[in-house]
This record gives sequence, C-alpha cells and structure tokens, in this order.
Amino acid sequence: MGQRSVLFPHLTVLENVRFSIRAMANGHRRCAEVLEMLQATHLGERHPQELSGGEVQRALLARALAPAPKLLLLDEPFVGLEMALRTTLLESLRSYLVEKPTPVLSVTHDVSEVFALNAEVTVLHRGRVTEQGTARAVLAEQREQMLQILN
Repeated sequence: MGQRSVLFPHLTVLENVRFSIRAMANGHRRCAEVLEMLQATHLGERHPQELSGGEVQRALLARALAPAPKLLLLDEPFVGLEMALRTTLLESLRSYLVEKPTPVLSVTHDVSEVFALNAEVTVLHRGRVTEQGTARAVLAEQREQMLQILN
C-alpha cells in the first residue's frame, strides 16, 4: 500500500475490498471482518471520492489485509489519521498479526508506530543499512528524545 495507492473510483469501498479476494469462498465474511477490524464498516457503500484521506487509508489497508497475504507491504499506512484512531488501528493490526503471523515490510517515519507494532527495524541512510535490530535497541535514542519532548 503506497502513499499514492488508489481505490477503484467506480467501485464502493466494499467492492474495492471484495476485488482483492474475489476468488475466496468466504469472501463476503472476510470483507466484513476486515472492515470491522479497521472501524470502516460504515464506509462500505461509499465511493472513494466521498471519503476523507483517513477513510481512504483505512479502505486501502482493508483491501491489503482482506486476502490474508503471506507478506504485507505498507508505505506510511497510518499517515493522516488522528492520533486516537491511529492508536486503535495500530492495536488492531498488532492483534491481527499475533493471530495471523504475517511478515510486514512497512515504511514509516513515525517512531511511535514502530514501537506500537513491536517491530524489527532496519534503518536506511542514503540507500545503505546503518542499523538493524529490535525497535527498543535501534530506536532507543529517538524514543528518549520523543519522551523528553512530551515531558
């Protein structure tokens, strides 16, 4: 899911999510589960042009999760969401990943997102890996700086 990913404009949110799992036997139920997990059930009958940026983000994430992928690629999946919703969706995604272990390659600039997902981190600088390890180990300094700002 990239920052420029788009939904099919002629389809509703539900149809966009269904499109990703059209061959699944339990597709209707799966769509409902994923939309509910992302607090997006109410968006099902709306078209992309009727959505806010945050609602588009949730619809895109639902479309990415619906087929239960073996690998999930995300690019700033929570950018533009208000903090309370971001926190809720991060918790939902973390629970989903515990229930259905799936490797996730996620690009983010939000350190709190990395900690919330308890992620393995690879830091790139000018195209080279500069650090790799657990979020707690690699981002300890950034976390301290963030806590100082908040206090």
